[in-house]
Amino acid sequence: MKEVDKERIKTELESLQKIAFEGTSINIGAIEEIYDLLRKIPISQRDHFEKYYNAIKNDLFARGADIKGLPNNYFRKTDSSTEEINKKEKIQDNIFVSEVKENTINRKPLDFLKDFVEKCSKDFNNLREYYILKLISEEYSEFKILFIHDGDSYFQSFKKKVEVHFGNIEIESISNWKDRIDKGDYEGSSYIVILFLSHKKVELINDIVASIKSAIMSFDTFRHAKLRFKENLLKPEIIEHNDVDEFIDILKCNSSIMLVNSELSNDEVGLIKKLFNSVGGESLDYKVIKSGKSGAKVLEVRPKKSYAEDSARRYVVKFGKRDESKKISIESERFAKHVEHYSLKNELTQHYDKNTNYEGIKYTYASSDNIQESISFSEIISDDKNSYFAELNKITEELFESKLFEIWQESVEEAKFKIKDVYSEYIKIEKLYSQVRKIKNLDNLDKDTFINIFDKIYNLEIDLKTKVCHGDLHTENFFKDGEGIYLIDFGFTDRRHALIDHVSLECSIKFRHIPRYIDLNVLETCERELLNDSSFNSAAPFSSVRKDLQVYFSLIKTIRSKSFNLMKNNSTYLEYFVSLFIITSRQIQYDDLNQLYALKSAEIIGNHILEILSK
Repeated sequence: MKEVDKERIKTELESLQKIAFEGTSINIGAIEEIYDLLRKIPISQRDHFEKYYNAIKNDLFARGADIKGLPNNYFRKTDSSTEEINKKEKIQDNIFVSEVKENTINRKPLDFLKDFVEKCSKDFNNLREYYILKLISEEYSEFKILFIHDGDSYFQSFKKKVEVHFGNIEIESISNWKDRIDKGDYEGSSYIVILFLSHKKVELINDIVASIKSAIMSFDTFRHAKLRFKENLLKPEIIEHNDVDEFIDILKCNSSIMLVNSELSNDEVGLIKKLFNSVGGESLDYKVIKSGKSGAKVLEVRPKKSYAEDSARRYVVKFGKRDESKKISIESERFAKHVEHYSLKNELTQHYDKNTNYEGIKYTYASSDNIQESISFSEIISDDKNSYFAELNKITEELFESKLFEIWQESVEEAKFKIKDVYSEYIKIEKLYSQVRKIKNLDNLDKDTFINIFDKIYNLEIDLKTKVCHGDLHTENFFKDGEGIYLIDFGFTDRRHALIDHVSLECSIKFRHIPRYIDLNVLETCERELLNDSSFNSAAPFSSVRKDLQVYFSLIKTIRSKSFNLMKNNSTYLEYFVSLFIITSRQIQYDDLNQLYALKSAEIIGNHILEILSK
């Protein structure tokens, strides 16, 4: 064997070993391909690869796994004559080099599945209620593609696209497949199976799933392949599992629950069904109540026991793609620590789960069954015809007097902090500066008024109060219904500056809801009046506000009046204005908000802070 071939094999082994062990579970397909590669190495050359063989065995042992594939005498020479060995090795060597160059994938289970997935990856995004299986009868039998269906699934469009790449494919109903297997028609064959199984009534599921399990068990090897789609990869990663019982549980869960009005992807639907597996009910009715900047979605979900019944208990589900940031799992941990930890008679509970591509949290918000309509504060403030519109100030008071805020109030502590240490999670300096440069059309920010003010305040050290806060309290993150108010989105919930919820809500009203048609000079006048002490008194009149702005600035005064006891020193309201300045500066970062207004407001507030400090 030539040195270049040895190096090529070593590189391929290292690559496959990384694939095999990079996930939380072993990639069995990669292990199979490693063993297939090692088998083809001529006997006299195997010593060069012994360390790779041992590394694989050690990794498997560390994971508590023992996967058969290579004979125990893999590194022993036979008793045959040297001439006969050399003759066999010469043939074997040529076969090996040929296969490396030509990459004849039909003999390799992992490669064939890869080829199939890569050629059809875009089409999988449009499929619903499907499962990819690898069923092997004989180790070296070539693979065929087989569609198995329940009679109710639509897959004709996908079938045509697959046949473009792989020619005619076999199609069978689940019942016919099982009957043919019992007759021995599939003996000695290996398949990539696409199983289509839609929602079924509970009484039908067990028989269907039993037939599928019986069919699977007739093959020597079973793999359930899941596709992980990553933004930075053009082709999906294949994750394989070999637990038949776990796969059968997935089938039962997904097939016994139907999502009404489903506009979600197959993986998103699968995660939601998984979250509700223990709740009961034949269908899940939902509405999207929020889509975040991070790509996460928030749904309000109501299970139904049957199609004729009304929805029962209300749940909120937040989910997003799995990535290195682990935002959903961190939110789950924060909720458990700062919300679920406190005794609220199980009014606020959560359940976290994940699948190949997504992770999510199911929140329970009602202590009893509840079918009342819930409306976000954002919807209420944007619609003067809404029945709750006249109660905006009352709802705001109710929010800050709710049980959760009362509990968090008990966590208040006092200390001296640098502002940048308290707010570093909220400000992305480079992004902020970039947006200021864009808004002001500047090449250099060295002499910019706002940047100079920001640097002084961001590095300020002051006495302040901290407590557990929601951390991201804008108008889309709390809802009103007939029973009260509930919060969603606990991704920023933690111990923070005690005023952050109040200033966050004020900023949300200003820069998300005040109409963009209002002249900036009018808003500047309002901002200057908001510097007065009277702005912290909800009963005080507001002289400079035009009629169509009164509702917004009345709400701001109500919010500020609820912050009074959370300031270390409320004689100058310095602490409130510092917090307001930072969160207002944060709004400049987002181009879906009124950035021009936010920048002008920050400059006015910042100058006011510097005046207070100079006295």
